Amino acid sequence: MIYFLLFLTLIFFGCSRKEKPSERLEKFSEKGLVGVDFNDYSTFSIMGQIERAETLQVENPHYKEVMDYVITEYYKGCVLKRYESPTFGKSVIFYLKVEDSGVKLNYVKLGDRVDKIKKVFGDPVFESDSLWVYKTEAGSEVNFYFRDGILKKVEWNLYID
Repeated sequence: MIYFLLFLTLIFFGCSRKEKPSERLEKFSEKGLVGVDFNDYSTFSIMGQIERAETLQVENPHYKEVMDYVITEYYKGCVLKRYESPTFGKSVIFYLKVEDSGVKLNYVKLGDRVDKIKKVFGDPVFESDSLWVYKTEAGSEVNFYFRDGILKKVEWNLYID
């Protein structure tokens, strides 16, 4: 009986599989901000009011007669770029930049040291004193910018089809 209770305790409390750095990176590339899903533009409403927005009309790469838009939105401490196709009812986020510690990130925060980033996400594909680049299996890129070994800015270049 005691072995059975020990077994149940291990299952519920001690045997959960530890997340690998590459798995954390994949999640961070889709949900890097607390409460925000990069695949769902509507979740950005928690970022507060848009301070400023710029719209650029572009030709759809697949349909020459169709015009789409690249919209850049500026929030407090955050810049978001999305591709919007009104004809096809799509709005896809492809770029995000955070450089304000008031914006809550998952796994890390602005102000963390380089060793914390390496511990959380593993080794970058490119590393310099001021920039670490990580690439996901899906084709997205996450850039961490440092000054004096302290995280100052994070950028996501998200892969879109």
